[in-house]
Amino acid sequence: MRTPASASHSRPTLLGSASYPKSGLASDCVIPQSRPVPISYEIDAERRLVVTTVQGEVTAEDLRLHTEAMTADPRRRELLDEIVDLSRARGSSIATRVIRDFAQVMREKDRNTPGTKLAFVASGNAAFGLARMFEAYRAHPSFEIQVFRDAAGALRWLGRE
Repeated sequence: MRTPASASHSRPTLLGSASYPKSGLASDCVIPQSRPVPISYEIDAERRLVVTTVQGEVTAEDLRLHTEAMTADPRRRELLDEIVDLSRARGSSIATRVIRDFAQVMREKDRNTPGTKLAFVASGNAAFGLARMFEAYRAHPSFEIQVFRDAAGALRWLGRE
């Protein structure tokens, strides 16, 4: 089970201390649920970067709750790039239409964020395929998305090596 927002940043991720320094990160935003939280995020205000971590199985409801939490977070008001770590996501039962609908909702929400970038890190084939599908459905000239197999490439593309 994920820890509350006041907990330390000790959980390991692909973006852990070796490839993403934890110093200066704001506390986690955790969506309260009766099962382990599959999506959480941290905001590094100094680096102007959102780090989202996905673990286990994700449902359409998880995506909706995560989007609501991010939209309501006052730290997210400024333009920030985002990296989404899918390295610990398990195979998903999310239908193609859910990815398409989610991408369309995000395209509408993000149309006021020109010049921002979204990088997915997906080492597994299933997660990589879903991220590429999202990339295709979410495409917009003012917003860049790329899918990577490793965090180093994603951070380099974001200019946050």
